[in-house]
Amino acid sequence: MDSKYVLTYSEIRSWKQCRLKHDFYYRQRLSAKGYDAHYSRRGNYVHGYIDRMYRDVRAGKETIGDLIANLEADWKETVVGALKWGADENELKVEFAIIKGMILGYHQYFFLKEQWEGVDTEREVLLDVPDGGQFACKVDAIVKEKAKYWVHDIKTVSS
Repeated sequence: MDSKYVLTYSEIRSWKQCRLKHDFYYRQRLSAKGYDAHYSRRGNYVHGYIDRMYRDVRAGKETIGDLIANLEADWKETVVGALKWGADENELKVEFAIIKGMILGYHQYFFLKEQWEGVDTEREVLLDVPDGGQFACKVDAIVKEKAKYWVHDIKTVSS
C-alpha cells in the first residue's frame, strides 16, 4: 500500500463544511447509522475497485478474477457489519449484484478496449469564476489519447 495519505474530494468537502464532522467520520471512523448508506457504499466500492483495476490489473499484479474474488471477500465483511445495524439481507444481495455488474461491465466495455494512457485519478479541480468565487468538481480520471486529454467521470448516484 502507498505510504502517502490521499485526501478524497468528499473528505476535503467534509473538512471545509464542518471540522468536527470530519474528525468524527474520517479520524474516529464514526457514523450516524453504524454503516454507510447503500448509495455511499455502492459508490465507494465501484470507484475503489475501478481504481484498483487500473492500478493492479493493468500492472499485472492481479487478474480480473483476483479482483472480483477480493471484491467478494470485502463484501462479506461489509454484510456482517451492515446486518448488525439492521440492513436488509436481500437488499444487500441486490446491491452487491449491482456493484459487481458495474465493475465487470466497466472492465468489459471500457478497460479492455482502451487505447489511452492514464494520467491521473480522483482529482479535485477548482476553477476561478469572474465574480471572485470558485467552481469545484471532482474528476474520476484523466486520460491521454493521441495528444488529446479526456476526462472520465463515473457516476453511481444522482443526488
